[in-house]
Amino acid sequence: MYGVRMKLDAWNEMTSEFPEDSLEAVTAENEEGDGPSERWRAKHLDYTMRGNATVGNEASMSEKLSSIKAIGFTVAGCWKLSTTRLTFEVNELATARNVLYAFVVDEELMYVGKTVQPLRTRMAGYKTPGPTQSTNIKNNGKIREALGQGKRVEILVLPDNGLLHYGGFHVNLAAGLEDSLVRKLMPPWNGGQKEVPNESMQPTEPT
Repeated sequence: MYGVRMKLDAWNEMTSEFPEDSLEAVTAENEEGDGPSERWRAKHLDYTMRGNATVGNEASMSEKLSSIKAIGFTVAGCWKLSTTRLTFEVNELATARNVLYAFVVDEELMYVGKTVQPLRTRMAGYKTPGPTQSTNIKNNGKIREALGQGKRVEILVLPDNGLLHYGGFHVNLAAGLEDSLVRKLMPPWNGGQKEVPNESMQPTEPT
């Protein structure tokens, strides 16, 4: 309900700034075509991200988490530590590709990344990192440390619903948002940088 309220607030703010994007105007556009115009989609995404521009050092960790949930991030699984063995569980989003994902420790946003591979495969890379995979090694250690302190580490995902287009072409939501989210939200484990692309290519391993 909180996420829905934030989306409604964002809609109200946007339509007050852009009267041509009111519900009536968008409805009229829909009657002329098969859905909201590319202009509206692009402007709505831009406005949402500009609205998040103030979410940085001055925002609390809970506010940062609320901001990603408001744009569609949902819980996909969690990490567990059995003695010294790191494991993870993922739900039906395990096979989702081209997604943004986040690690959340006790309701605090700690890391944002993206993967072109199935989510389960990408998480397997963190579970068993290769000797040269610095990002995987670093996050493996941080996840273990958090779990060792009795904290809960959740995996959140923003699925690509395929609805975002520009000029008739599908826009990869994960690729388009990662830089902005890392820059605006500054998750501590990212260290101000997005994920190294070649580290998303990991061996498939059962959980």
